[in-house]
Amino acid sequence: MKLTSTKSGENQTTKAPPPNNSKWKTKKSYAPLPDGLYTLKVGSIEYKATKKGDGKYAHVTFNVSSGQFTGRKIFQNFILEHPSEKAVYVGEKQFTDMLRAFRIELNDYDTEVTNSNFNLDREIESRVGTEENPGFKPQNKVLSFSP
Repeated sequence: MKLTSTKSGENQTTKAPPPNNSKWKTKKSYAPLPDGLYTLKVGSIEYKATKKGDGKYAHVTFNVSSGQFTGRKIFQNFILEHPSEKAVYVGEKQFTDMLRAFRIELNDYDTEVTNSNFNLDREIESRVGTEENPGFKPQNKVLSFSP
């Protein structure tokens, strides 16, 4: 901390810049990853209610597990229950495609895939793109899943 004197004679406190050493972390970038193929693992699966309370979705966190962006995360929601039949159709198809890529077969959607019954060590190749929606920052979206 450094004290400086002003014209009125009052002392003013200013903070010294942090020392430039390795224990100071650099700010992480949350900019979307470049579009392309990535090796992903599932970090977690959570089931949540929609904001209106009229549906349910699976919130999946994917971790990039190899390459330059190892450790980065991609978040994706899969609509499983909703008043819109089209939203449910698309969400269930994408969720099923993801599960098949990870070699998990569900015969009944009443059985939820959870972190405890999902092999979190399995990796898959996935095509990742960038989604832009009005009012939101651009974010990554998994476009396709391959075992």
